[in-house]
Amino acid sequence: MDEVCGDRKPTTEDMMNLKFTTRVINESMRLYPQPPVLIRRAMEAVTLDGYEIEPGTDFFISVWNLHRNPRLWEEPDRVGRFGHISKLAPVSKASSTHCTPYPPHSTL
Repeated sequence: MDEVCGDRKPTTEDMMNLKFTTRVINESMRLYPQPPVLIRRAMEAVTLDGYEIEPGTDFFISVWNLHRNPRLWEEPDRVGRFGHISKLAPVSKASSTHCTPYPPHSTL
């Protein structure tokens, strides 16, 4: 933070250079998503994993559980999975300014 911003407050333009800070924020969003549950309504009939879903059916998606699913995340409850900063992939402009790679804030 000091290297990028010095004595001033960070700006949106600074986010591309605040890689570690961005990753801490993204990891916080993964572990403590807001909202922790999404509610969606089926607009048409669909089959999901063998289940017939009728139009108008409400879906409750637990983002909190999704972000802690061991099938999707290696050591899902481990905090601080950043490693050495020099080994981190570049932060994309999209992920550093207005969204994260995690639902509900992702573009997925």
